[in-house]
Parts: sequence; structure tokens; C-alpha cells
Amino acid sequence: MKLTNKDKKYLLSIGYTENDFEQISNIAKYTKYEMFTKEDESIVTRITQRECIKLIGRNTFLSGLGRTAFHRSAVRYNDEGTIYVGFDGNNFFKN
Repeated sequence: MKLTNKDKKYLLSIGYTENDFEQISNIAKYTKYEMFTKEDESIVTRITQRECIKLIGRNTFLSGLGRTAFHRSAVRYNDEGTIYVGFDGNNFFKN
């Protein structure tokens, strides 16, 4: 995933450094995304990166991707707190 200048500016604003950009960009190729709702966490649906961004917004997505790049996983939710997305970056760390 190519980070835009706007993406980089946001990542810098939440504490990442320019040195982190390559790893954050690279993990996007390996990360799997799963959606579930607050109402029923037992029903988990695999979604695409594009669907993930649409559900939680680009900045929240970048926050989750950044955490996943250094901690293997993350969970983020939409503005209403009703839809959750799990980020699984374990495949990145197997290489």
C-alpha cells in the first residue's frame, strides 16, 4: 500500500516517525481484516482492505495498520462503536 502525503502527515501526528512508514506500508500487503458487531461478536466476516477503510474511515484504518505493523494485531471500531474490525498481521512476521 502506498501511503499518501496526507496519510504520512496523520501518522506523524499520532506518534509514528518517517522511519516507520516503510513497515506500515509493507504490512498492508499481509494484513487480514475481520469485521464483527458489538451486538454479536461471534459472527466474524472476512473483509477487504477497501471495505475496512469504508467501515471505519481512513485515519482509524491507518491507526490500526500502524499498531499492527509493530504488534501483529489491532482492533478498531467505527464512529458509532457498533462495528469492529480486527487487523491480523501475523503473516508479515512469518517472512
